[in-house]
Amino acid sequence: MIIKSLVMLIVALSAFADIKNKEFPVVFPLLCGFLSIIHVVIMASSGNLYLKGLFLSIIPGLIFIGLTFLTRQEIGMGDGTMMLGIGPVFGVEVLSISALFAMTLCGIYSIALIVFGKANKKTKIPFIPFLLVGLGVSLFAKC
Repeated sequence: MIIKSLVMLIVALSAFADIKNKEFPVVFPLLCGFLSIIHVVIMASSGNLYLKGLFLSIIPGLIFIGLTFLTRQEIGMGDGTMMLGIGPVFGVEVLSISALFAMTLCGIYSIALIVFGKANKKTKIPFIPFLLVGLGVSLFAKC
């Protein structure tokens, strides 16, 4: 529970930096990755590590990293590395639901900005704040 709370705090700090600067320090996904390694070690030592679940939990992050290259950096590498770092802590189910929720919210927000003339198709929209909301909703719904 402590590790999940720390990861949520790091994602929240990343979200604020992403809103302010349209990017966040690389140290945030690295810290999440480090906490994920600690989480995996704790799970393995207690006999609760599910390898298939661990491998599945990194797939959403890998997909976003792949999309970074497919979209020629329109989707930031940081978004994928953050998802890669938090995947093992929250698991594939929570992360996938969070990502889908975040993409939906981000899409609605982007459309609203375009409709009201506040943005165009090339405007950079920070994704991590939407991922944070998605994580919060997913974790709350799972309780």
